[in-house]
Amino acid sequence: GNDSSGTGNAATVFNGSYGAGVAGQALTLDGSSPYAPVNAAPSLNMSQYAVSLWVNPTVDPDYWTGVFGKPGRNYNFWLGESNDAGGGFVHHRWHDGAGTNSGAPDAHNIPMGTWTHVMLMNSGTTGQTYINGNLVQQGAVQGLIPDNTQLIMGRNLDGGGDSYFRGQIDQVAIWNSQISPIELPRLASGAITPLQVTNALAASYKIVAYNASGTAAGNSTFSA
Repeated sequence: GNDSSGTGNAATVFNGSYGAGVAGQALTLDGSSPYAPVNAAPSLNMSQYAVSLWVNPTVDPDYWTGVFGKPGRNYNFWLGESNDAGGGFVHHRWHDGAGTNSGAPDAHNIPMGTWTHVMLMNSGTTGQTYINGNLVQQGAVQGLIPDNTQLIMGRNLDGGGDSYFRGQIDQVAIWNSQISPIELPRLASGAITPLQVTNALAASYKIVAYNASGTAAGNSTFSA
């Protein structure tokens, strides 16, 4: 799949489809087997990060579903309570000097059947979770430890063949820097897209998947 940043971190969609998204088309996953991996790459091994994406989850039989991240618990976004019609929560995990399951307190509430913007940021000393542009939770970090593993969207972020996400994902982006407090709310409101982030704090960015378009039959690409 195409990586709009030009860094070559392409995603391949297995058995997914596309539907109306926040802007254009979004990746649609039915929770049974579709997911989108990205090959391991040095440019995805980060000592700080910012992850921006839109999610529109559907109730799933599993309590935990994997949305975005790498095995080793690098910039992980697990959706907890995926089986609750009342909404789930962001389980933001990272790998640091304290272990592979460090993270911010869980961030509520991610409603079902509604588009929500989620931003994960980690400076290497503080990890933060934003929902719709608002800081909801944060936690201390003991120095991030990158793992040279594949990036996964839509299933078990520890590499297992389960915990498939059910719903839609749109405008996924990751930077190896922090997003400014000026541009973060503009991203969350849809006023700008990830490709329009120009603040120096996000000068070195990598768009992993952005604005899917077209239709999929079997394996396809998640394209700009």
